[in-house]
This record gives sequence, C-alpha cells and structure tokens, in this order.
Amino acid sequence: MQMNKDIENKHESDLTKKERYYLEIKKIKSLSGKKKIEYLWSYYRFVLAILFVILLIGISIGTMYKNSQRNTLMSIVIVDANQEKFEEVEELKRNILESIGNRGKHDEVVIDISASSSDDSAATIKTIISISSMGENDIVICNEETYKKFKAQGAFANWVDVLGEDYSKYEKYIYNDEFDLSLSDKWLKSEITSYSPVYACVLSKASNKENIKNVIEYFFN
Repeated sequence: MQMNKDIENKHESDLTKKERYYLEIKKIKSLSGKKKIEYLWSYYRFVLAILFVILLIGISIGTMYKNSQRNTLMSIVIVDANQEKFEEVEELKRNILESIGNRGKHDEVVIDISASSSDDSAATIKTIISISSMGENDIVICNEETYKKFKAQGAFANWVDVLGEDYSKYEKYIYNDEFDLSLSDKWLKSEITSYSPVYACVLSKASNKENIKNVIEYFFN
C-alpha cells in the first residue's frame, strides 16, 4: 500500500515505465461503463483495432481448421423450400447420411434451403451460384420453372449417365429425363416443398455419383 502511495505521489516525469503502466491500469479499472469505453476508444483505439484484427484472424483460422475436418458426402440445394420445416430438413440430413453409410465422425450431408426462384436480385444470384459450377452442390431439388431454365443452360447431368445399370429401377419415375421426386412418399411426407412436380436434378459437375444413387434409393426404396 505504501509503495502504491509513493508511486502516486511521484511527479509524472519521475515515473518508470512499469509505474506508468501500473497507474494507467488502475485508472482504467476505476472507470465504469460508458466512461471506460470512451476512455479506451479515445486513447487506445489503435490497440483495440489490432486486437479486433487478431480476433478475426483467430476466428478465421479456427473456421478453416474446422472446415478442413469436414467430409461432405453429399451436398443438396432445395429451391423454394418451406423455411419453417427446419426440423424436417435436419431429419432428412440424418436419414440420407445413414443411407449413404457414414463411417467417420466428420462425415456430413449438407442441405441448403436458402435458394429461391423469386425475382429478387439477391435471391436470383444465390440460386445461380448454387446451381452453377461456382457452387459445390451435387443435387438440386426445384420446381418446373427453375428446372427448365437451368436445364437449357446445360447445368444438369443425364439420369441415364448418373444411374447407369440402375436406371431401369427408377425409370417409371423419370419422363424426358425429368426425375419427379414428388412421386416419393417420403418426400411428400416431409412437406419441405409445396409445389408440384418436384424435380430432382444432378449437377453436371457432381462427382459423388455413388452417393447420389444412395440418395435416390432412400427416397424410392
């Protein structure tokens, strides 16, 4: 206590760096609420900015590491999904993952329900990215209008090529290369979409062909 009083009684020019640091910390601690924030912002905004950048870098590194551990077995985008059917979407993820036969704790099925066929520019851009080669999806589930639009652009693979010798098992659900998912009782029961027909489409760049077969088998077996 005596040492602290001695420091406080010293002239500022006589203080050592350590003593100045001690007094500054004590002053900051004595402030409360808004005054403390204003003081820190007035005198230490540069330090706060550096700490903020360090925090962002730390979060980014953590996110990158977490993502590197993920093993996405299947990525699906559902256009114009019923947004309130969150639990049904989560259940669908679990069921598809089980049908694929996940073996590792980092295996996952990703389902994106944010894409929309509305005329809103942001929604349109999101949908284009999801379905184009810029996206990372394997299967697109959409309405007839969206299907025809992107089919004309060559976005989707041919179901004969995707299913191979298994094509005959599902041929009754496919007409003119249009796979009607609304013929699946499991899909209808989920009520994730409200429109009909519901087209299941494989993106031409999709590489998880064997897993795609497992998804189709889940819905129709």
